[in-house]
Amino acid sequence: AMRNPYIDEDLQALAEHAARFADKRVAPGFQERDRTRVLDRALMREMGAMGFIAPELPESAGGQGMGCLAAGVIHEAIARADLSISY
Repeated sequence: AMRNPYIDEDLQALAEHAARFADKRVAPGFQERDRTRVLDRALMREMGAMGFIAPELPESAGGQGMGCLAAGVIHEAIARADLSISY
């Protein structure tokens, strides 16, 4: 597989962390959320607590100050489980 030159070890670890969360917590409820169109606020709070919402924002604004690549790897991992909730 081609290695992405922009993804370093830290970003790779973050991507794997987000993917594990997505597999365990996001994927199982996907069909129900898709059917009912109800936002799972508890899941959103959990994602926020893990730093998965707006991680590119500075800490002073409630983000992680991690940069856009971090936001990208998180978004990609969550989107694999549920595109809607990844937004």
